[in-house]
Amino acid sequence: MAITNCSINENKHVIRCRISENKFRAIPRLFCLDIEACKVAQITGISGPATSRLYIQIRQHIAGQCERMCSLIHCPFCSFPAVF
Repeated sequence: MAITNCSINENKHVIRCRISENKFRAIPRLFCLDIEACKVAQITGISGPATSRLYIQIRQHIAGQCERMCSLIHCPFCSFPAVF
C-alpha cells in the first residue's frame, strides 16, 4: 500500500504532527529505555512540552491496554482495592 499526498517529513503516526518520522520513532524507544522526557527533548531536538505530551499519551495508551487486558482475564494487580 503506497502512501499518497505525504511529504518525506510528514509523520504517519500522529495527525498534524510537525515532528519528523525518525524523531517520532525515537521517542518510544527512548521511553522504553526509561529516559526522562526532558533528556529525550535534548537528544531529539524536540521541544520539552511536546515530548512531555507524547510521554503522557504513551502512558495513557499503556494504561488503556492494561485495563482492557485486565477486563478479559483475572489480573492479580487489579484485584487489590483502590487506595485514595
